[in-house]
Amino acid sequence: TRPSAPGYEEFCDELGRSPECRVLNLSKMRLSGEKEIEILSSALRKNTKLEKLFLRKVRLSGPGLCHIGSSLTVNQSLYALHLSGNLLSLPAVEEFFEFLSHNSSLQVLLL
Repeated sequence: TRPSAPGYEEFCDELGRSPECRVLNLSKMRLSGEKEIEILSSALRKNTKLEKLFLRKVRLSGPGLCHIGSSLTVNQSLYALHLSGNLLSLPAVEEFFEFLSHNSSLQVLLL
């Protein structure tokens, strides 16, 4: 399911409470603002069942990557994260890996 931009915040709110959602594909959704990534990161902190997250080509930048990384210090159910095709700088990736040192579930990471 791909949410429309006007319903994005409600979608993420529901994601945070939904135990049924195990795979989420937001690829090519163009999450253009840092606010959208913050909302998604908040949902990832709350969702304890999501196993795979696809964020390919969503215009994710360094600060957004760090928001996702910080949520993974809490979320221990996600085991696959696909981030290819985004604008990721080396310093942001290094900071992201610092966050990952606190995560024991992630097994697949595609940058």
